Amino acid sequence: MKYNSSIYIFPPHPVSNVDAVPLFEGFDKERSRDLYSALELNHEEVLSDLTASKNIFYCFDKMDKEYLPERFDDNPDSVIWNESSSISDFLNILSNKFFNSFSNNLLIFYNSIGYNTTDIVKAFNLLAMEDETLVIGKSINGNIAFMGFNTYHCELATSIELQERDFDKSLSVFSRLDYFLHIFGNFMTIQNLEDFKTLYQELSKKESLSYCSHNIHELFTNLFIEYKELIK
Repeated sequence: MKYNSSIYIFPPHPVSNVDAVPLFEGFDKERSRDLYSALELNHEEVLSDLTASKNIFYCFDKMDKEYLPERFDDNPDSVIWNESSSISDFLNILSNKFFNSFSNNLLIFYNSIGYNTTDIVKAFNLLAMEDETLVIGKSINGNIAFMGFNTYHCELATSIELQERDFDKSLSVFSRLDYFLHIFGNFMTIQNLEDFKTLYQELSKKESLSYCSHNIHELFTNLFIEYKELIK
């Protein structure tokens, strides 16, 4: 089957190798890995309904090579290994090897949550326009949760790396690239303890089941219980 759209889940650091994962604020190494793993698994579940129409890649740091869950053994072609030392370099490698092979590409950052299948379909519908189009998913804490494009410019990667995915700082760069720019949001990016508290509050709402299953809720709940003193 020939796909015309592709999705990339992108973590900028190891997420499975407990010895290499960066510490999440207030967490130990094992619980940091558990948080990253729960976020990654949530991407898989949300995107599972799109596998028939979209090519979905999971980008992992090379230090995770011996530590990925066994489920990836069944589909090794879905894994792209990041051997680069910078986000912009890796995205430019993806551009040469993958972006140019698909009409529309959507980059979802690993620590984002809150989007559902409908949001992704909406993003690709916007990218299907003939003109150069950029779709940004903005998080409630002012970061970029995902970014879709039908034409890739290397300035995109440079901006999100230099600005650390800060939406307001990156917007001036995006505006100079002559894209039709579409922004929609109310997503979350989990970068620090305050974001973790927000996640706790949001997952208590019934609406969260549209983007986070009972199974993933349970994984997060284990962390909420473990760190209940931190989320008061």
